[in-house]
Amino acid sequence: MRIKNNKKLFFIPFIFLFILLISRTILLLPPENSQLDNGTRIEWQSCWFDIPLLKIVHCARLYPSLQNFGNSISIPVVVIKNMGFSQNPDPVIYINGGPGYSVGVDTDSNVSYWIDEFDSLGWNRDFIIYDHRGTGLSYPQPQCKELLNIHYKNLPRNISEEEYYRELVEQTKICYQNLAPSVSMSNFSTQHYMQDLRDLIDSLNYPTVNLYSVSYGTRVALELMRRSPEKLRSVILDSPFPSSINDVLSWPSILDNTVQNIFKRCRNNEVCHKKYPDLKELFTKALNQLKNEPMLVHLPEYYSDGHYDVFINDDRFVYSLFTAMYDSEITASLPDVINEVAQGKQKLMRPAITYYADMFLDSTMNDMVYNFVLCNDNGDITKDELDKEINKYPLLKYYNRFEWEYMPCNLLKEDSKLRLSNRPVKSSIPTLILSGEHDTVTPWQWGEQINKHLNNSFHFIVKDISHGVIGFDECALKTSNSFLKELGNLSKQECPAYVAMPFSP
Repeated sequence: MRIKNNKKLFFIPFIFLFILLISRTILLLPPENSQLDNGTRIEWQSCWFDIPLLKIVHCARLYPSLQNFGNSISIPVVVIKNMGFSQNPDPVIYINGGPGYSVGVDTDSNVSYWIDEFDSLGWNRDFIIYDHRGTGLSYPQPQCKELLNIHYKNLPRNISEEEYYRELVEQTKICYQNLAPSVSMSNFSTQHYMQDLRDLIDSLNYPTVNLYSVSYGTRVALELMRRSPEKLRSVILDSPFPSSINDVLSWPSILDNTVQNIFKRCRNNEVCHKKYPDLKELFTKALNQLKNEPMLVHLPEYYSDGHYDVFINDDRFVYSLFTAMYDSEITASLPDVINEVAQGKQKLMRPAITYYADMFLDSTMNDMVYNFVLCNDNGDITKDELDKEINKYPLLKYYNRFEWEYMPCNLLKEDSKLRLSNRPVKSSIPTLILSGEHDTVTPWQWGEQINKHLNNSFHFIVKDISHGVIGFDECALKTSNSFLKELGNLSKQECPAYVAMPFSP
């Protein structure tokens, strides 16, 4: 009798495993394909990456309503199902920044990153990621690898910025001409991205959804709030980029704000201010040093199988300070970097230059899509308008000297019908706005500009953080979690590092 009972116990784990495998197989079955009245269709398919054993992921191709001369635009969609005990019927849809960046669903390792990110967020909802049209695994691709090759070739060279700009613009013109027969620039704009998102939401058939957007992605979210709010339960705007901001005309102020922020941060820090009582003067000395003696900065482990060198003159150094402001950790070291450069040294400079090189050499970035979207969004700009903005900031006026002559939008024929409205978005949708105190890419003032026109919003400015708040601040993540759960009073949140803007009237 005892032997028989032992045999039964021996089979229990296998029976349990068999039930788990059957259950997983059933859960992995995708939803049914569907088509909307406006022509949008979604086709579910096997995922093109390995799905972790304890995860349920569905994959699809979205064919949105706004098409390109009969060619089938398709967008990859990945739905990471919530496997937690707490279930919520409304998913979170992530809207990527850029424009022109891929969200990263092309490889197993990239998808694993998103699955880990989904777990760390702890939002207990399905999590949906997708590529914007023209990026990543979407089709067609208005791709021009020659632009990336120019950066690879020229970053290690001691050439003038004018030569570098001229080569980029000439290649952009060639790329535009080569793409024109098959891909129309008029099919890439924030309005298109907004409609693609609306088509995706309608195709997924959830009762309501939450949007989590970062940087440029917030512009897409805001346009959907303006035009089609009916299915939006809530919106998170992380490092927001309002449609009223002209990307070209705002550039002189952003560049100036970058260096002023570095000066101010050091001035307000007792240790830094004692070391560098006149950081502005030191900055000018560093620029003169690089103008007279440019440096070849050696990045010994840039590639897994080798090094990469970047030639830094005063122009490139100014831009490298701007790119460094994307990363809160690098930002804190910039006074020491400026001091070192002023002495003709480069060791402390390497993390900032690595980030600078990454921005130019990122193969997930589509430069032509970036140009198409922002040129269509901004519309026509005159030289007088740009010069007026440049002249407001004399410290860095010299470093904006090529902005008009080599501006890509001067040779691309933007579609005036696609220009974004500069009217503020007004909405009652619960909205959480998160800004970094030291963000010069999308300054916190932009977040407050959005906040004051919404009547159900909270704006938090996070101290000592730059761009992309939730990714760098644990308390911001907790606040987003509370917001998604309650959509209510966040005035009692427990984040002492926050400066909470008043609840919008």
